[in-house]
Amino acid sequence: MSERIVIIGGGAAGYFAAIACAEAQPEAHIVILEKGKDVLGKVLISGGGRCNVTNACFDPRELVTHYPRGEKELLGPFHKFQPGDTMEWFADRGVELKIEPDNRVFPVTDSSATIADCLKEIASSTGIKVHTSAGVPLDDSVLSLPKDGAVPQRLASLLGPTGEDEVASFIEKSVLPTEVREQRLSAPDVPAAFL
Repeated sequence: MSERIVIIGGGAAGYFAAIACAEAQPEAHIVILEKGKDVLGKVLISGGGRCNVTNACFDPRELVTHYPRGEKELLGPFHKFQPGDTMEWFADRGVELKIEPDNRVFPVTDSSATIADCLKEIASSTGIKVHTSAGVPLDDSVLSLPKDGAVPQRLASLLGPTGEDEVASFIEKSVLPTEVREQRLSAPDVPAAFL
């Protein structure tokens, strides 16, 4: 049985995570669940519709100074993947970018659709399934598995056609992080798969 991976959120980070998973594990079954009717909405409006992809600041120590609420925590990740890596990632996938005088980075097309289309095309070509209007509330009633291991019907239906045993096995292998910071929810040891 191939791995099953669920990504909550159909924004840029969700697509990027799903694509990274698909490239690392081509045999995996990957699903993006987006609560809204459309995906990549913020990408389409960022930069006034041109999509400010990143900033051309390539020194991690300087880059973190632009994040006053996460400077210390972001230093390590920025040493592993920073704006230069983002630019290379898009270039490798055929998206030309340009650096403006203020160091903002945009697609040469000046259209956010270039970025959204790139992410959607890669997701489609790697077999990633995307479900819109598929919000999953982050609370124990939806994410907790009963002692008998039954899969919550809402989650099972969003994962696509599969046997309930497969889904239960998949869910039991994964654990929600101790804190879901954006949701301000503490859910220790809730069995579910989130990236």
